[in-house]
Amino acid sequence: MFSIEDGITARDPSIRGALFDTAIDQFRKAIDSGMQHVFYVHTNLAAAYALAGKMDEAKTALAEARRLEPKLTVKRIIEYVLNTPAMLNGLRKAGAAGVMSESVAAGGA
Repeated sequence: MFSIEDGITARDPSIRGALFDTAIDQFRKAIDSGMQHVFYVHTNLAAAYALAGKMDEAKTALAEARRLEPKLTVKRIIEYVLNTPAMLNGLRKAGAAGVMSESVAAGGA
């Protein structure tokens, strides 16, 4: 069985893709089950979409997180997102500028 980190660093794109798709499904289920007003579910979804190469969906999810949390900052994202280099890279790809550099400065991934 692969962990998230194993899947993210795995060389086989089908493994990475399957794990990102699973993450997307789980975040969509969380939204559908009543967590649609929780901004960090949308930031996590944005990161997973971006890592799966689904940039339009990633940008839409990040925009929803920003709508829900108008004062959304990189620091707040880092507090609530699965704080791994891959997830933070996904957020950066989705359009959350400064995520990687501020994470490192804050002692994160």
